[in-house]
Amino acid sequence: MRRGTRLLRSVRTRLAFWHTGVLALVLVAFTAFTWAYLQRLTQDRVDRSLAEAVRSFHQAVITEARANRNPDEAAKDAAREFRFSGRRVLVYGAYHSLVAVSDSSSDDLTQAISAIDRADDSPIHPLFAALAPGRSAYATIRNGHDLIRSYATSVRVADQEFTIVALQVGQVERTVLGNFMQAVLVAIPLALVLAGVGGYFLARRSFAAVVDMGRRASSIDSESLDARLAVRHTGDEMDELASVFNDMLSRLERSFVQQRQFMADASHELRTPIASLRAEASVALSQSRTTAEYERSLVHMRDEARRLSAIVDDLFTLARLDAADGALERHEFFLEELLLESVSRIRPLATDRGIALTFHPTVEARCCGDPLLIDRIVTNLLDNAIKYGSPGNAVLVELETSRGCHVVRVSDDGTGIPADAQARVFDRFFRADAARTRTAATGGAGLGLSIAWRIARAHGGDLTLTSSGEKGTVFTLTLPAIPAASASVA
Repeated sequence: MRRGTRLLRSVRTRLAFWHTGVLALVLVAFTAFTWAYLQRLTQDRVDRSLAEAVRSFHQAVITEARANRNPDEAAKDAAREFRFSGRRVLVYGAYHSLVAVSDSSSDDLTQAISAIDRADDSPIHPLFAALAPGRSAYATIRNGHDLIRSYATSVRVADQEFTIVALQVGQVERTVLGNFMQAVLVAIPLALVLAGVGGYFLARRSFAAVVDMGRRASSIDSESLDARLAVRHTGDEMDELASVFNDMLSRLERSFVQQRQFMADASHELRTPIASLRAEASVALSQSRTTAEYERSLVHMRDEARRLSAIVDDLFTLARLDAADGALERHEFFLEELLLESVSRIRPLATDRGIALTFHPTVEARCCGDPLLIDRIVTNLLDNAIKYGSPGNAVLVELETSRGCHVVRVSDDGTGIPADAQARVFDRFFRADAARTRTAATGGAGLGLSIAWRIARAHGGDLTLTSSGEKGTVFTLTLPAIPAASASVA
């Protein structure tokens, strides 16, 4: 029972039903159109034949009347000589009275019509009701289940008016339509059964690749993300689906690898200050110490705690940026004012290290974003430039607006980043310490540039390492600008 229900709910079965249903609608519509066309075609054929029979009979009556015969007698003689197969001709005179009738039919309806002297009292009276003087008329006469097609026209023979009526006697046309309908009633169900069965097996064959993909995909977990779906290289939609799924698996694999690497690096970075704190506390508590020794231990523990707090804060910032995915608190602010405040705050540190820090705002740069996060980018860039600089070096901050974006450049003339390390400067926990000597003062967790890059991307901008070499390093921050019209409205 469960298997039958699952079969009915499957896409293959539904696709076969839809295919059969659409085909049924097409066949029914085609049959209806063909039936109407055949019916009209056969009726036109009958009508032409009736009109031809009346014309022929009219000529025969005229011929008989030329032999100096009475028009009524001429009509009767012509009726006796009428040999039009499958047709009966009746001639009515004044007051729709029957004058003559041919003997070419013996069916009940035409016999009943021929047996009544007045047309107004016979089943043929609707034809006379539709017949206008000097015109012709067609009518379908019904008597119970019997149907007969009739045609009437008014003619003049000598000095007498007649109405000649031709009746359809043969059933050939009706038989053709009946045979057509019988054939349709057999052919359509057979075609639908064949289409349904064929459609199901065709859908089953077409979806075999999808079923195989689902079976393979169900076996893939976080430990086997390197597995891939088979691509048949047929160039069809199944290959495209498999390629898309494989690309998704590749992205997931990279994400899992990065996550594991991030967790491993974070654990390593956190382990060092924690181990240092535990070691310092154990040493301080192992024996009695002087006040000065306790103070030195406390100072060391404080520094390590600050480092640990900074790492935790950076990790929290990265997690918040990843979770927010662009949903940041945004406010309008002037970027040149933010840069001026950041430079003023960092300048004392640069002065202590004998480094000249310069920034001259020359343009008005209106931005929309989180000013605190943008300030963190600028502070990180300036802090790195000063930390890895030497007395006598200079750090320059420039701001310009170009092509709807604000561009901030932070350049220094200190020791550059090695070429083999430049591609990884924005990786998390990466430090190019061989190029920029890492001391207790400058040591970090390698998260600053990664956080800065992530903040820039979250604001719709970018942070790039423009150049780095013997003559110094240049970082470029790009942020979207607010159009002048929008700024004036705000």
